[in-house]
Amino acid sequence: MLDAKMSGSLADVIFRALPNDDNCFGRIVSSKYDMKIETIDSKKILLSHIIVKPRSFDVLKASEFELILKDINKLRESMKLAKSSKQFSITHQKETNYISISFGHITRKMAVAQGINSELIENKLKHPFTIKLKAKELSRGIRAAQSISDKVTFSADPEKFEISASSETDSVQIQIGLENGHNIFDNSPNTYSVSNTNFNFNTGSNKKISSSFPIAYLAKVAYAFNDNDEITISIGNNMPAKIAFTSNDNSYEISFCIAPLVQKDF
Repeated sequence: MLDAKMSGSLADVIFRALPNDDNCFGRIVSSKYDMKIETIDSKKILLSHIIVKPRSFDVLKASEFELILKDINKLRESMKLAKSSKQFSITHQKETNYISISFGHITRKMAVAQGINSELIENKLKHPFTIKLKAKELSRGIRAAQSISDKVTFSADPEKFEISASSETDSVQIQIGLENGHNIFDNSPNTYSVSNTNFNFNTGSNKKISSSFPIAYLAKVAYAFNDNDEITISIGNNMPAKIAFTSNDNSYEISFCIAPLVQKDF
């Protein structure tokens, strides 16, 4: 059972975070503690998670269950309409095979199937490098790269984090270092870390971390954030990147995992 009522501004958050993909599979995982929306595209390149905490809801009555949505775009379209409302609601009764989304004088029903609760995939990833920065830095890097290449490379060394793209004739690099006031910190032993204001290079770590990603999917990720949102980007060598944001009041979290391009994709 699910009976959740929340503001239209939260509908806008969900709308922006749901990837615009015609073949996107999704699920809603509900409990008395929060509501999670997870999506993955048909090519299994981009995984998204939205976690909405109880303080975000005007009303939250829920039992533990998982619902499967075969077409997440229908939910995205509903959120697009609901974001202009003062309040909207999502309801589901155990004996039915649909959820209802109501706002204003509109009620929309969407078919769902029961699922089995499982661990979020991104929780298993251990990235050696993470940087905090404003979302506008990511958006700026993507815009600069779009006219040059269909892929973007994230890389890090003891001095900087870099967003870059190149073609046979052109290239662009956006370099972000500690001198710009960004917070780069260590997630595991023998990797990059920061002590005070200096970028320390620990013995035994690789001298550079680098992975490349399809720019079309990164653009979908960047759309989810406002320019001044402080996001974290976590990367490793040839492993999925995690890009995440937590609201200032800790009422919701948004995160994405994007698969890297391997050599045969270049």
